Amino acid sequence: MGEYKNPEYMKEYRKKNRAQIAEYQKRWASSNPDKIKKYRLKYYYNISETEYDSLLEKSNFACELCKSADRQLHVDHCHTTGKVRGILCFTCNLALGKLGDTTESITRVLRYLEKNNEEKIEREYG
Repeated sequence: MGEYKNPEYMKEYRKKNRAQIAEYQKRWASSNPDKIKKYRLKYYYNISETEYDSLLEKSNFACELCKSADRQLHVDHCHTTGKVRGILCFTCNLALGKLGDTTESITRVLRYLEKNNEEKIEREYG
C-alpha cells in the first residue's frame, strides 16, 4: 500500500504541510473558477449550471424582488426543504432571511408599512 493511501500518514502530512496545502488550494481555486461555481451549485443547491442559467433567464438577469440588474445575483432557496426558489440580489436575499422566510412575517411588515404610511399622510395632509 502506498503512503498516500495510509490515513495516518496523510493526516500527519496535512498537519506538517498545512500552509503549502492551503496555498495550493487557493491557487487551484483562483485558476478554476468555473469548476468552483459548478461544485457550489451542485453541493449547496443541487442544481446544474444549465439549471442556474435557466433561472437567470427566467428572472431576466435581475433580482426577482427589487428588479436590480446591477447587483451580484445569488440563488435563493428554502432552508427547510432545500428547494431553489429563484434568483435574488444579496440585499433582498438577506432581507428575506432576516424576516424568517415566512409569508406571515412579510405580511406583518407590509401591514406595518401601510399603517405608518397612512398615519403619515393623515398628519401631513389631514
